[in-house]
Amino acid sequence: HHLQKYLDFLALKLNSSEDWFEKLLRYNVSG
Repeated sequence: HHLQKYLDFLALKLNSSEDWFEKLLRYNVSG
């Protein structure tokens, strides 16, 4: 399932780096 793959990707990011969310927010804010 596409959503499951996406969730797995997020889980991997969480496990590998805790600042991924900050980078994601920064990317979204910068447009």
